[in-house]
Amino acid sequence: MLYNINPISLHCVFHGIRFKVNKDWLSGIDSLLFLYPLHLFFHTQISSFLRIYAIFIPFLSNYLSTYSTKILYLQGL
Repeated sequence: MLYNINPISLHCVFHGIRFKVNKDWLSGIDSLLFLYPLHLFFHTQISSFLRIYAIFIPFLSNYLSTYSTKILYLQGL
C-alpha cells in the first residue's frame, strides 16, 4: 500500500493545511458571535424552569406519598 503513494512536496501539503485552517476559522467566527446571547437565553430558561420545579416538588412529594400509601393499602387487600 505504501508503494502506491505519489510523492508530493511539503510546500503543497502545508499550503493546503493552512488554507483549510483559515477557511474553517473564518466560517466559525459567525457562530461565535451568537454564543453569548444564547447563553443568556438558556440561563433564563433554566432558572425559570428551576423556579417552577421548586414550587412543584412539595406538591409532587405530597401526591406521591398519598399515592404510595394507597398502593400499599391495595396490596394488603
